[in-house]
Amino acid sequence: MDRGIENKARELKEAILKSEEYQNHQKYIQILREDPELYKRVNELRKTTFILQNGNNHPEQRHRLEEAATEFEQLRRDGRVEDFLQHELDLCRLLQQVNRVIYDTIDLGIEFF
Repeated sequence: MDRGIENKARELKEAILKSEEYQNHQKYIQILREDPELYKRVNELRKTTFILQNGNNHPEQRHRLEEAATEFEQLRRDGRVEDFLQHELDLCRLLQQVNRVIYDTIDLGIEFF
């Protein structure tokens, strides 16, 4: 990789690590980790949801996704879970915005999309 690009990538990484979104995410993930059973349940649901949302959209998967949503709804009644998930979403949106800035300006010649 070009040294200049590598340096800029490292600067971007440092900026993200210092961002309010990342700092909040780290704070609230630590709060969840203080309750290992709750953290385990949240992570199991996060994993299940990720797999189902990125699957082939089979009717059985949709049913399982609805079940996971119901389980998440129950878990979110715990303010720690709700806060963590909100800050995780905020961080994901930040990363999406960073990617959008890069990909919106780079011509990859993929007009077929």
